[in-house]
Amino acid sequence: MTLKYLRSNGHVDAYRALLSSLRGKLEIEIVTRLYEEFVTSGNYRKSEEIIQMPEFRQLLSQKMPEGTWKRLKMRKVSDSWPPPRGGHQIVTYNNKLYLHGGWTGNAEMGDFWEYDIDSNRWKLLSINTSEQDGPSPRCCHKLAVDNTTGIIYILGRYVDNIGQRKTRIPNDFYKYEIKSNKWTQISGDVEKEGGPPLIYDHQMVFSEKTGELLCFGGRVLQRTTRIEDFSLDDFQPQSPIRSNYGNFYKWNSRNNSWSLVSTMIVPRNSHAMTLDQAEGVLYIMGGLKSKTDLNDLIAYDLTSCTASTLHDGTGPGAPPCGLTQRAFFHQKKRQIRVLVGSAVQSSRTYKKSRNGTIDGLAMWIYSIDKKQWRTMKHNVGPISRRAHAVTNLSDSVTLLFGGNPGIEEYQNDRMCDFWCFEAANEEPAQVLFKLKGLLLESEFIGIKSINPTEALMLLRSNKSIELLSRERRESLAAQIFESSSIEPWTLRSHTFSKLMKLLNEDLVEPRANLENLITNSIL
Repeated sequence: MTLKYLRSNGHVDAYRALLSSLRGKLEIEIVTRLYEEFVTSGNYRKSEEIIQMPEFRQLLSQKMPEGTWKRLKMRKVSDSWPPPRGGHQIVTYNNKLYLHGGWTGNAEMGDFWEYDIDSNRWKLLSINTSEQDGPSPRCCHKLAVDNTTGIIYILGRYVDNIGQRKTRIPNDFYKYEIKSNKWTQISGDVEKEGGPPLIYDHQMVFSEKTGELLCFGGRVLQRTTRIEDFSLDDFQPQSPIRSNYGNFYKWNSRNNSWSLVSTMIVPRNSHAMTLDQAEGVLYIMGGLKSKTDLNDLIAYDLTSCTASTLHDGTGPGAPPCGLTQRAFFHQKKRQIRVLVGSAVQSSRTYKKSRNGTIDGLAMWIYSIDKKQWRTMKHNVGPISRRAHAVTNLSDSVTLLFGGNPGIEEYQNDRMCDFWCFEAANEEPAQVLFKLKGLLLESEFIGIKSINPTEALMLLRSNKSIELLSRERRESLAAQIFESSSIEPWTLRSHTFSKLMKLLNEDLVEPRANLENLITNSIL
C-alpha cells in the first residue's frame, strides 16, 4: 500500500527507491508498462495497444468472477411465504422454483410451494401433497428435475426413532408433472425393485442425455437384532439400529428399472454432487463417513464407468470441510461451483444475525481445465447454516432458502430467509470492452479543456459510438465546458485504479488505500 500511495501521489523518486530495495513487486510487468504509458505519459494509443496484447488478454481470462448476495423479501405483507424449516428441498424449472417438505424443529412438513422468479411471489400449491396422491410429510429427502419433460422426482426421507418401530419402512418414490400439476407414486418400495433402501442426506441428479436418475450415498437406517451389525461409531442405546451408507444407483425412466452401479467411490452422506450433462461426468465432493470429514473431489465417467480423484482436498487452495456444501456445474466455463459454509456457529453470532447479515457462506470454483480451486469474492450474505436448500436458476444465479442455524441453544429454531447469489460471468472480451471505454472517457476528459472541438469530435467518432452508450456520451458532452481544478495526471491515476478493479487482485496494486487504513486505525 505504501508503494501505491507514493506512486499515485506523484512521489516517483521515493517510489522507485523503495521498490528497488524490496524483493517483491507492486504488480506484474505488463501492468507497470500500462501505468507508465497511460498515467505517466498520457499516451492513449500506446495504452490501447498494451491492453490488446496477448499477454494482457491472458490476464483477462484469469480474472475470477465476483458475486453479489441479495436478500429476497415479500412485496406485500399480505403475500404468501413458506414458514421456517430445515431439511427441505428445492429445484428450478422454467424460471420457477419448487419447494417441498422439511422440518419445523418439531414436526415434518408436507407442503409444496411454487416461486415465480419474475413476479417475486410465492404460491402454495398444496398444504400436504399426500392429499393429492403425492409424498407424505418428510425431510432430508431429495428432489431432481428432468428439464426436458418438466418432471420432478422425489426419493428418500429421514425417519426418527426408526429402531423403535415394529414394521419396516419402505423407500417410496414419486414424481410430479409440473405442466399438469399431477402427483404419481412410481413405486411404493424401490428396494424391492433393485433400488436403494430407505435413505436420507443422499444426492440425486437427472441425466437428460440418458433419461436416468442418478442417486449416490446418504444414510441407510436399517433395523437389526444382531450384535455384530452394530457400528461403534453409530451405536445409540436408545435406538437399536445399524447405520450404513447408500451405494450408487441408477433408475431408468424409460423402462422404470433400477440398477446398482459398481464403484470404488467411498460411500458418504451430506456430500455435494453435480453433473456435466454434455460430457456425462458426475462430480462428487466432500461429505461425512463415520464422523470423518471428507473433502475430496471425484469425477465419475458415466460412459466408461470409471472414477478418478481430481483433488484430494488437502494442501493449500482447497475449500474447507463442512456439512453445507452445495455444488453446481457451469457448462460453458467447465467449472464446478460449490457453496461452502461451516456447519455450526456461535449463539452470539446467530443472535447478531437476526438483525442483519453476517458473512458465513462462500462460493468456491474448481476449474476442470486448470485443475485449480479458487474462492469467489462477494459481499456480506447469509449466515452459515445447515439443512438449507440451494438450487441454480442459471449459470450465474443461485437461490438459497431457510435452514438450521445448528446451535444447541436454539435447536428448534429454523429459518425462512430467501437469498439470491448472482455471479458476474464476464467474458474476457467484455472486460476488454470496459477497459477501452474507460480509456476513451479519460482521453475525452484530458483534451476537453484544451481543445473542446477535438473532444466533441472524439465523442462523435465511430469508436465512441461503439464503446459508450448514448446516455454516457450525452453526459460527457454536457461536461464539455466545465472546468476542473484536478490535474490531468491525477485524473488518469484515478482512471487507472478503475482499470485495475477489472483484474485479479494478486496481479495488480492493492485495492485498499494507505490513507483509509490510517484513518480507520485512528478512529
